[in-house]
Amino acid sequence: MKVQIIIALSLLIASASAGFGVNIQNLLATKKSGMLSQDNLGYIIQSQYNQYIVTNTFFAQGDLASNGKLTAVGFAKAYGAFVYFVTGQTASAEVIALRYQLATFEEGGANYVDLAGFTFVVTLDLRFIYDNYHLFNGNLEKVSGRVEAFI
Repeated sequence: MKVQIIIALSLLIASASAGFGVNIQNLLATKKSGMLSQDNLGYIIQSQYNQYIVTNTFFAQGDLASNGKLTAVGFAKAYGAFVYFVTGQTASAEVIALRYQLATFEEGGANYVDLAGFTFVVTLDLRFIYDNYHLFNGNLEKVSGRVEAFI
């Protein structure tokens, strides 16, 4: 019994230090508008657990048929909501179309995007925005040309 308690406490401490103690759900629920701070972005990308929650949250918004597949329309809804959450800006139709193409290419050219393809695109974008945060200066529009060139 003592060993189980020690193991449980060790796992709790390890998960908290790895970012699992972060209340990502609270961040998702309370974020209103504007670009996420670099600290909040770092918070999300520091662990796969946080990225999984963020990705699942937005994927579910686009999975209109609840079948684990995003059509182009569902992808636009899910990805658009993700971009708005991170940047406070609306993603252009061109950017969404290019990201959809990338996600379907990752799926072998399928005409849908599953959670893995959506996670791939979201993870790339989170990392890009975090690594280049100084360029954004709190406003996605200031570097929209650079972002579209990246895509």
